[in-house]
Parts: sequence; C-alpha cells; structure tokens
Amino acid sequence: MTSDDRGAAPQALRLKDNRAAPKRQRRLLVGAMAAATVAISGCGGGDAQSSNGAPGGSDGSTDAVTVRFASPSTVLGANTSPYSSLTEALGCAEAEGFNLEVTGVAGSAESVQAIEAGRFEMGGAGSAAVIAAAESGNLNSKIITWIISGNVEVIVVMPDSDIQSFSDFEGKTVGLAEIGSVLEGSVRAAMEAEGADPDTVSFVAPGIGAPSFVALERGDVDVVAMADFQVAQVEVAGGVELRPITSEYWDKLGGTMGMIASEDFLSEHPDIAAAVARCAHQSVQFATDNPEAAVRLHWEAIPDAKPVGPEDEALELDMRQVTQRMQNMGPLDGTWGAVTDEVLEQRIGDSDVEVSDIYTEEYKDEINTWDQDEMQSRWDEALSKFN
Repeated sequence: MTSDDRGAAPQALRLKDNRAAPKRQRRLLVGAMAAATVAISGCGGGDAQSSNGAPGGSDGSTDAVTVRFASPSTVLGANTSPYSSLTEALGCAEAEGFNLEVTGVAGSAESVQAIEAGRFEMGGAGSAAVIAAAESGNLNSKIITWIISGNVEVIVVMPDSDIQSFSDFEGKTVGLAEIGSVLEGSVRAAMEAEGADPDTVSFVAPGIGAPSFVALERGDVDVVAMADFQVAQVEVAGGVELRPITSEYWDKLGGTMGMIASEDFLSEHPDIAAAVARCAHQSVQFATDNPEAAVRLHWEAIPDAKPVGPEDEALELDMRQVTQRMQNMGPLDGTWGAVTDEVLEQRIGDSDVEVSDIYTEEYKDEINTWDQDEMQSRWDEALSKFN
C-alpha cells in the first residue's frame, strides 16, 4: 500500500476521554469526496480546441484523443489536483489535444491491473505495485515519469515526545498503515542506517489518518507514519503540530508514484502520453505558485472534493494539503519527473526486476519541453476569474 492508496479522509477525531472532538474540529474533516469517474476534457466534453480556437491540439489534429486515467485512490482530494483537475482547468488538455477521464480506483495494484486489462490507457501507481507486476510477468506498461518523486511518507511523534531520531525507535511501538509493507521495510532500514535494531520495535496498524493520530495522542503508539497530506489533515483538524522524525537516509527515499502508460498506448500515441505527463508537471508548478487558486479550481472541477464546513476553514485545510504534497512533486535538479539512480535501486531492492523493465526515460526530454509563454497565458486566463 502506498501513500496515495491511502486517500480516505480522516474520520472524526476522538479526545482521550472518548468524547467526540469539538465541533470546530469535526466540521473541518473532509466529508464524502469524489469516488466516481471525473471527466477531465479539454473543452467541457465537446471537440478539443487548440489555443488559437481551431479544432484539435497543438499538433493540428482535428480529433482529441481520449485518455482514461486511473488514480490510485478512490478519493480525488486536492492533493491529486495536478492530474485530476488542473490539467483541464488550466487549459493544458485542450491545448495538447486530449481528453483526460480520471477515475479513482482502490490502490496502486488495482491501477496497474486495470491498465493491463485495457480499462485505462494511463494511470498513477506506486513503484512497489509496478515492480510486483513485473516480477509476476504481468506488466506490459512503463512508468514514463515520476509524478511524485519525493518521499511522501512522514514519520511523526507528539510535540513533547523524547524520540529525536530513528535510533530512538528501539523498544517503541510504531504505527503503520499496513504490517509487512514497503514502508515497514523503509523504517527498518532507516533504523539500521543509524545502528539501531529494528527487531526491538513493535509494528502495529492502528488505522489510516485520524485513527493513527488518536492512537498516537492516547499513547497506544509512540510513532506513526502518515502520508504528507494526512499529516496536514490531522494537524488542522486536531489543532496540534506533530513533530517529524527524519534522517539523511529517509530524505533520500523517493520515487513514490510513477505515471504509467500501456505499451499499446505508447506505441499508438507517444506524443499524447508525454503531453499528459507534461500537463501534470506544469500543474504542479501552478499549484506550488498559486495554492489557493489551485484549490478553488479543484473544487470547481470536483465539487464533492470540498471539505465539509465553513469555506475559510475548508480552504485552510486543502491549501495545507496542496502545499505539503507539492513539495514532493517538484523537479530534481531542474528536471521534472526525475529520480536518482540511488532511489531506483532502493525501490527495486533484491528483486530480479531491472529498472528498464518498469521505467523508461525515452520521453523525459519531451515531458520537460515547455512553451513558457503559452503556459503562462493559459495560467493568466485561469487566474483572471479570481481577480
């Protein structure tokens, strides 16, 4: 299970005496969010229009290509906005000549399986799921870019905890989303890197998001691991700033989620596949520069994604999630969608799978070739509605 598989919003927080959390905290929590297919099309469902108003995309074609995209979470929250809403809202899909139909599925493994079954042309998936499919011989897709290149897993403790480093985990209880997961292996490796014995740790699964925070607050666990956006959710809702535990080893982990495309689609529409990736990366830059506008555009595209409660509090929550997530979606040394060889080797580990079995850099240059003036013009148009 990867961080983006864990898309469910936090449940109502509980205080130590089991009373429901205060009303202000409860109403901040994200309510029911979009689980159904969200059609992201370049012109609201009709024929795609290029930036100059003529039919088709930047290549002059007259028909937009429909790309079915699997998001590895049934919840299309604001943290998914670069590929679930902003690609359309910023006019990139229209300019590039494609329609993007985004559907949330139950995790990275299902995303890979659905692409292999022909239900989708592209999607997002954690590297572990892609590697597992390659190991089983059931992978006819490739990661063409890393949409989440950083490490979105955040290890946190309560502010007053005496734990300062991974070496302090010895003899402690650590809460994870899933026992025996890749994340557990990463925590163990981080401890070993500091000379600590991970076999002294009790790993438990207290729940995802808010339940893990409750376990931490009550002292049922000493440490918990959450996705970056989940930390933002519980900090805003719980009124507490959790303290992260990190290390040089931990900071180097990355390659959390790749954007994959089927071999058939890459063969038939390589330019469109690269364009989908390019649009997503451009949307990350937009959201980084304009988090409030990104959130509001996401709400317009997916109304059910708006958190329940007063608008100012909902905006605070989603802006926090977007800001937190975009930090792990940026470029590496100026190159979008890149990760280091060290990260790839760490992700593959002892597997017999080769990097070339799961990932190709064939589209890197095209993905990183941006028409800055055209992009800024589209952004200005999108931002004008907020002026």
